Amino acid sequence: MIGALGGSGTRAVARICEELGIFLGRDLNEAHDNLGFTLLFKRPKWLAHATAEDVGRALALFEKTQTGTGEITAAETRFVWRAAIRMAFTGHDHEMRGSGLWPLVRARRLLRADSKLRETSWGWKEPNSHVYLEHLARCFPDLRFIYVLRHGLDMAYSRNRAQLYNWGPRFGVFTKGRAHSCANLEYWCAATRHALEEGPRRLGTRFLRLDFDRLCTEPMAVLPGLMQFLGDTQSDDAAARLARHLSPPASIGRYRLHEWGSLDAAHIDYVRSLGFDVG
Repeated sequence: MIGALGGSGTRAVARICEELGIFLGRDLNEAHDNLGFTLLFKRPKWLAHATAEDVGRALALFEKTQTGTGEITAAETRFVWRAAIRMAFTGHDHEMRGSGLWPLVRARRLLRADSKLRETSWGWKEPNSHVYLEHLARCFPDLRFIYVLRHGLDMAYSRNRAQLYNWGPRFGVFTKGRAHSCANLEYWCAATRHALEEGPRRLGTRFLRLDFDRLCTEPMAVLPGLMQFLGDTQSDDAAARLARHLSPPASIGRYRLHEWGSLDAAHIDYVRSLGFDVG
């Protein structure tokens, strides 16, 4: 499955997975996010009070809905509708996106599990998934996790701040009275450290750090490794075909358009330590 900070390029990686025949779900948005996962797990207040067993049960339910295996129980149905009703009032981010009818539609689609949709290879793309790494590793013994990583200084100037507001406090990052760029970069550092420590520790070689910038600028150097990680043994011609769909977005290198001297030097050093150019 695919996780990252919002705006890290996961859409391109999701398209590659789909091209390779991996089923990513029925209820997707334009960015190919699995909206059933969004409904159940993009809920910071719920996670703050949930036990490991609570999360495990929710993940087992999610698996049922995606694979069409197992009967959804009355208790699981109630869990889904409670999540939907709460989200109808609050939304799933600081701008109340996902409020109103949106979660009710998601719940209805999520509970319409169809065994005819059962796939041999399945997964999902939802950037917030990295927050649940320890739970995912425990509940899915064969899980392969792709963590998509973009240049931290570019991410400092991203307008996609939903994760910062949703999960920042969980990582000790707060926004009050701070420039967005400084808070964005601190969150990038904290979330990235968590993913790059927890992922390899819990998943070993089933965790892949994927450099989005390099995927776009040197696709033929990155795609074969990604395809192998996904268990695909197609030829170089297949990699070349996938590469044609990749191009560097205009936002790569956007940090150079800003005065970033106010950013914390230790955070910049961490970006540099991961191999990113901060010249």
